[in-house]
Amino acid sequence: MADYLTRTLSRALNQLLLLFGGMLALAFLLCVVAGAIRGVGASVLGRGYYYIVAPGVVCHETGHALGCLMTGTKILHFEPFKPNGDQLGHVVIERKVGNPLWRAGEFLIGIGPIWFGCLMIWLITRFFAKSCSLPDFDTLFPLEPMPSSWAYWRRTVKAAWLMFKEAFKVWKWRSTLNVVYLYLIFCIASEMGLSYEDLSGMWMGFVCICSILVVLNIVPAVGIAISGWTYRFCRKLFPIHALMLFVLMVDCLFVIFFAWPVKFLFL
Repeated sequence: MADYLTRTLSRALNQLLLLFGGMLALAFLLCVVAGAIRGVGASVLGRGYYYIVAPGVVCHETGHALGCLMTGTKILHFEPFKPNGDQLGHVVIERKVGNPLWRAGEFLIGIGPIWFGCLMIWLITRFFAKSCSLPDFDTLFPLEPMPSSWAYWRRTVKAAWLMFKEAFKVWKWRSTLNVVYLYLIFCIASEMGLSYEDLSGMWMGFVCICSILVVLNIVPAVGIAISGWTYRFCRKLFPIHALMLFVLMVDCLFVIFFAWPVKFLFL
């Protein structure tokens, strides 16, 4: 019995790491890096910086709003861009206190900016960088019937690195279109990370999803079915995770070549 419970917990943990673990870690890192960029930008440009990254703010709040529509959550107030101190926009929703299933929906609402931000970056990349060939994600995806989280994220890093190298190899940096592309990518990437309020508000939903997965995996047939579903879903998530990591690399470049030098020289 103890061995069975150990295997059940191990299987559920692997599913959680594949579906949510790395994504939440990347979201947190994006939040930290974007916060460093925003802090320096706001110190140098004042409120003007917030208007520069307005497209990213609108994208972020729209992601939350779309998450509400997907989960049937009522939106009480929606302001995609309205700078007010550290808050640049907000979505006020109707909270159903005490409903555990709604908590799971709150998690999906919280990660809305990630899905929508990745989608917008993907579409923008395909539109502006037509000469930039994207990696063959099907080839890069682990071949194991049910890859371990370590194998999955090792391949994700490889895919993101290939995107990063390809971007600097083929783009014509003197092109006006690519200047616009870099501007839009910067705006969306710098505001795609979840805020500390987003992260703190979605933890109960994450705990609820974890509990549901563990309970379902106790039944052998259901656990095997969930593993198969996780594998198929991960194939769809793989390009998104690689794109998130690529965005994190781009943000780190802005920190190294913009935020740190400006902070050292002028602040």
